[in-house]
Amino acid sequence: MRTYLDLARQGRNEWWRHVLAVLLMLFMWQIVGAIPSAFLLVWNVLDGGLSIDSTSISSLPGLDTLSGFIALMLASVFFLCGIFLAVRFILRRSMRSLVTPARSVDWKRAFQGFGIWFLLVALMSVLEAVLFPGRYAWTLDLPRFIPFIFLALLLIPLQTSAEELFFRAYLLTRLGQAGLP
Repeated sequence: MRTYLDLARQGRNEWWRHVLAVLLMLFMWQIVGAIPSAFLLVWNVLDGGLSIDSTSISSLPGLDTLSGFIALMLASVFFLCGIFLAVRFILRRSMRSLVTPARSVDWKRAFQGFGIWFLLVALMSVLEAVLFPGRYAWTLDLPRFIPFIFLALLLIPLQTSAEELFFRAYLLTRLGQAGLP
């Protein structure tokens, strides 16, 4: 049976391929992924809703919260695309090899882990709301909440998956490979 670190030996492993792969991933994430946010910022400046001398994106007047969320989350979508391109075409590995040495991903186990974390976070939130009631306020605005929840349920898993695949799956197996005989 193969181990998770054995996956680091799959594909093409010349040092220059790993440098190129990391550069592509970071380029897609930080440069290409910044384009939607930059476009939104320029659009709001040209539209007259913002002034150039504003210092914080969170305090910019006229910046729609939903469109700002989408613009920021799209960086992770581009990051995920960069990971896919680098792993598939530069390193010549499958995306599954970043996740498991098994023939398929154990989705039952993944959803079980999600459920446990969700339960722990929910319990801690309830405990915090009981201990510090002033930190929470009921401000449900359904017309704003409904589109946001659908986009959050779609984009946040992509964002967390991109980070996990890069930092835990790619970088850790690469570091593990460096230490293997």
